[in-house]
Amino acid sequence: MNIIVTIWVMIAAACLTLSLVHLTVWMRKRISLAHLAFACTSASVAGFAIGNLFMMLAQTPEEYGLAMWWIEVVIFFFFVGCIGFLHTYLQAGPAWLACLVVGLRGVMLVWNFFSPYSANYIAIDRLAHVSFLGESVTVAVGRLSFGRHIGELSEVGLFVFAVWATVTVGRRGDRRRAVLVSGSLALFMFIAAGQAWLVFYGYVLAPLYVVPAFIVVMSAMGLELGGDVIRAAELTTKLQAREAALRQRERQMDLASSAARLGLWVWYIEKDELWLQANGRALLGIGAADQLNLAQFLRSVHREYIDRVNHMIEDSLRSDGDYDAEYRIVLPDGLIRWIAARARVDRDVHGRATRMLGVCLDITERKRAELELAGQRDKLAHLSRVTMLGELSGSLAHELNQPLASILSNAQAAQSFLARQKPDLAEVADILHDIVEEDRRAGEIIFRLRSLLRKGEMERQPVDINALIRDSLRLIRSEMINHGVTST
Repeated sequence: MNIIVTIWVMIAAACLTLSLVHLTVWMRKRISLAHLAFACTSASVAGFAIGNLFMMLAQTPEEYGLAMWWIEVVIFFFFVGCIGFLHTYLQAGPAWLACLVVGLRGVMLVWNFFSPYSANYIAIDRLAHVSFLGESVTVAVGRLSFGRHIGELSEVGLFVFAVWATVTVGRRGDRRRAVLVSGSLALFMFIAAGQAWLVFYGYVLAPLYVVPAFIVVMSAMGLELGGDVIRAAELTTKLQAREAALRQRERQMDLASSAARLGLWVWYIEKDELWLQANGRALLGIGAADQLNLAQFLRSVHREYIDRVNHMIEDSLRSDGDYDAEYRIVLPDGLIRWIAARARVDRDVHGRATRMLGVCLDITERKRAELELAGQRDKLAHLSRVTMLGELSGSLAHELNQPLASILSNAQAAQSFLARQKPDLAEVADILHDIVEEDRRAGEIIFRLRSLLRKGEMERQPVDINALIRDSLRLIRSEMINHGVTST
């Protein structure tokens, strides 16, 4: 078999294989346009190799011109693929130059459609036979078309675009990628365009033999792009492992929070989105599919606590303090629960609050045990007061006898003064004043006794300690006299 046929077919097959591989990658990951551009470029090189082979094996000028006509179509897609690959993969090269290059090659393609011997020749006068790789191949001898100059401009444009991309990527610090991808393409365009010009202008009587260089460039570009695919696969594997570990941790966290009856939640402040774990949703009576924000959450808070919760959230966002609140919520069925919430605020590097992470806990039973403990405490206090009254009953009875006896003696004295022919009204007035004071004193003793026996919550009021001591002394005055104790 002809060695040229073998080499060119192998190159075409290799490039077509690369094209299919990267086309498959693009079809699985539609956002990776670099793979689609490279697939287009590789397929174009395969087409160029087949067309170039037919040119070298052509027997008539018409066969040679037809092969070159199809090559021009393939070269257009090669230019589009190269420009697209450099622009999408390296993010380099000016857009205006890319449009200019593709536009020039598009004009060349249109020119080609109306030319019998492709856009390069007006006419092919004859075919010359030359020796190449030990085989006899044909080359064209003819008159060049003006369209050839348009093609030359596009080739120069693609070379400049590749050099521009190489410099841009190199300045970023990625010199390896600059050399392997855009640098190799620039070198190839320089060699290919130079060899084509020498052949077309008759300086060298030889076929276009740049196809082997194509496979070198495609291999370099494919190797770099394939390395990205491998790295992406490794990253995907790592991400899957991390996601599995994360899911395992989430299950463990769900189990722990379920055991502790905790509800985990995260409020993303800028987006105003509230994520609530399943336990938390069940705690607040919120459906699993319901979307939540802060306002929707506050609707479940009892109206007596809404302002307090809002105020505490604002304080947490303004300061570096943590969020710590206890409040009541109203479930959709009207049931009321007590909730304790604890949270902390995360901030970015600029100090802006980005999210609040926290837990909530149902403390209804605790509160009920407390609204009950308070009741028992009030009952105990009442019993203590009753016991104390029992102990003081003797002193209280004696204390009440004192004002009553004083009232009686003062009233008898007043009657005695009034029975005189000339009653001493001033003395009677003083006696009546004493009667009123003793009566008020007895009334106060009875009122305090009733208050002490009355059930109810204890009421705290400011007390004049001096007056309290004087009243206490009066209450136990008889006992003090019996024991020979005097007060000053």
